[in-house]
Amino acid sequence: MCGIVGAAGWLPDKQARQEACNVMWARGPDGAGHWQAKNADVWLGHRRLAIVDPTSAGSQPMAHPDRADVVVSYNGEIYNYQSLRVGLERQGSRFRSNCDTELLLHAYECWGSDLVKHVQGMFAFALWDGGKRELLLARDPIGQKPLYFSRHGGRLSFASTPEAIQKLEPDRQAVLADALAYVLTLGYVPAPLSAWQGIEQLPPGHIARWGGNVGFQLMRYWSPPECADASNGSDQEFEELFTQVCQEHLLSDVPVGLLLSAGLDSTSLATGLSDVEALDIAAVGVGFDEPGEDESEIAAQTARHLGLPFQRVGMPVTGIDEVRLEVGAAATEPQGYSALLPWYQASRAISRNYKVVLSGDGADELFGGYRWYANLQWPRIRGAWRNLFSRRLLAERANPNQRVAAMTRFAHRSPLHRHAMRLFPRFLPEEAAQLFAPAGCQFDEQAMLAPLERHYRADLPLQDALQRVDLMGFCSGSILSKTDRMSMAHSVEVRAPFLDRRLVEWALSHRADEAVEGEAKPLLRRYLAGRVPENVMARPKQGFSMRGMGSYDFDSLEAEIAASRLVGDQLLSADFSRYLAPGVPFRQARLWTLAAVACWYEQQVGHEQGAEVVQTREG
Repeated sequence: MCGIVGAAGWLPDKQARQEACNVMWARGPDGAGHWQAKNADVWLGHRRLAIVDPTSAGSQPMAHPDRADVVVSYNGEIYNYQSLRVGLERQGSRFRSNCDTELLLHAYECWGSDLVKHVQGMFAFALWDGGKRELLLARDPIGQKPLYFSRHGGRLSFASTPEAIQKLEPDRQAVLADALAYVLTLGYVPAPLSAWQGIEQLPPGHIARWGGNVGFQLMRYWSPPECADASNGSDQEFEELFTQVCQEHLLSDVPVGLLLSAGLDSTSLATGLSDVEALDIAAVGVGFDEPGEDESEIAAQTARHLGLPFQRVGMPVTGIDEVRLEVGAAATEPQGYSALLPWYQASRAISRNYKVVLSGDGADELFGGYRWYANLQWPRIRGAWRNLFSRRLLAERANPNQRVAAMTRFAHRSPLHRHAMRLFPRFLPEEAAQLFAPAGCQFDEQAMLAPLERHYRADLPLQDALQRVDLMGFCSGSILSKTDRMSMAHSVEVRAPFLDRRLVEWALSHRADEAVEGEAKPLLRRYLAGRVPENVMARPKQGFSMRGMGSYDFDSLEAEIAASRLVGDQLLSADFSRYLAPGVPFRQARLWTLAAVACWYEQQVGHEQGAEVVQTREG
């Protein structure tokens, strides 16, 4: 896992290049490299976290052994590296390293830009072909690895983080108000937007070509399967593919750990890995101080049952405000979810012993594990919403108000409206626009739902359609962004076998398994039956969220927001408190989300000089 950066069509000065690499130090503390083309204004930079072939033979940027003008700077892991290498060697490729980075160079020589259709893994890379005078940028299908770019005329800058691009282009520091409105309504900034004007995310499953005769072209090379077979797929097919994927995800020359909880997802990974011969992996369980919140003992039982070594890493539930500041500094974009905090703390604890851990991310999207997939039929949804608001308002001892009615009307407009409100019930789009009115924000529900509509198929059964939306929306934009940014802040690589493209395509090509008697993910339950302790199967779903929030003083966040630069720089309306009055639905969640944006802004902009605020995406 690494950090990449570069420029094409222009050459930043030497100091800017050095600073752009250094700002990504945590993504690659094991080394740095620079490369400049001889006959073109192209520069590639790299920070290395050495995992596969940690010798100097794996250093980057890396040139093709037989073509010095074909060079790559790459972040990620190619899990089918071994099988692809064998095939390429049979066709005449000569490898000089044992690093999967070199595979990209030989694969490009064989397949050109279509190499992305052959490799299985998580990746973001920039590859320069001096013969064609063309640069290729690519990002993996689901977006496990980040890639940002900035384009002005014939100039292109790109990097793993916006901060690195800003070091190359220090004058472009404007915050995009529309992006922050998405955080209030969806909880994250969806690609292709970033939180910064003039800096975009390369969308997952896309490549971009620059130079030569193409100018700049953005092309999609992968999207989720567009139809679902009437069958659910056989359990045997799943088991064979899952075992293969788990085995390939062990590719590493450094120790690999498995992040194991009491949940079905990581327990399935532990089971799949236990079938691998000559397995050398330890299970790592995160332990919390609060007994009722601690899953590590059940995780330890599972590990013992499967014959895996187990290590508990303790994580305190105190100092929430201090962690919030650290998270704000580590995040490239703000998020409205508190799950960033435990991931940040867990990554810090894990980093003491591991560079690589496996996680269960993606299983809920593939196999229907989220609670919002329950009661999808219209009459049940209406009743569920009435009950939801009634419970929340009763708990807050308030009477229904206009916002309750507005949120209910919003949820009734379409399946996507309902889904958005069940997934992240915080602010309505018109409220987000009013909150950022000082920046001239024109955000509306059409803009809010556009990232979801890109992946929604109305001709599919509703749960199948929503699983695709969540995979390319919530999972890609929120979960994977959270996992990457929080883990890489501590130089830890997180791998997600469930998000292997082969497994994604298999799962989404079949009809979703509907929950049986309220128990989600029937396929994984069948897979685990008789293989793990029964208490794992019976345990209700528990997300990896921040513990110790029951006694947290949410009211104190209102004063913090009021005193923040977000208000002082006239980005957030000074009368924001009227959206947080007692009795407003989801008040604590609203406070947390606004405070997360304010904290991020404070940490990213700095205390010496405020950032320019851009009103809309069009500027």
